[in-house]
Amino acid sequence: MKKLIKYKDWILAIFILSIFFFYSDKKIVLILKETMFYYKEFEVFKEIFSKIVETFHKIFLFLLIVFSLYLYFFKNKKLGKSLILSMIIAGIFSQIKFLIGRARPKITYDALSFVGPNLTYNYASFPSGHVFFLFFISKILSSEYPKGKGFFYGLAILVALQRVLVFAHFPSDVIGGAFLGYKLGEFLHKKLFKA
Repeated sequence: MKKLIKYKDWILAIFILSIFFFYSDKKIVLILKETMFYYKEFEVFKEIFSKIVETFHKIFLFLLIVFSLYLYFFKNKKLGKSLILSMIIAGIFSQIKFLIGRARPKITYDALSFVGPNLTYNYASFPSGHVFFLFFISKILSSEYPKGKGFFYGLAILVALQRVLVFAHFPSDVIGGAFLGYKLGEFLHKKLFKA
């Protein structure tokens, strides 16, 4: 029983992902497709929203790299080094999607379409790498800079919504990416930043 309580987050995540895999993923994507077909204004909103979020995401990542290098060379070498190392580790881990090989919604509405390990963009849907990395870095940055917590997680949530709206991912892809990124951030924060 104690082991189950210890792993309650993982059990809950698997349960939620299962519901999305088998019930909601396909329905949500089809509803979005229909909405965009019948309401052209929604398509315009999607394009504008997507460009804005994409721009903020790129600016954030650029500033994060500059900030990490600034910390390493001028302010706090240990914190800068931990931040740079953790970003490299997260970047590598976020590529597990190529081992899983789930088809993107742009390819098929079948949420259970897996081809296995490959290096094709179209079959690298689960988990969302963008969302994985942003929730990972949000956990670390909000632990180090608690006042920015709303901004960090807000941006991560906006990117998650954008990835679903542009049919790059099923909803379960972004939920899985968020959960795994957060958990890796929690783990690495204890190992790299608190050591």
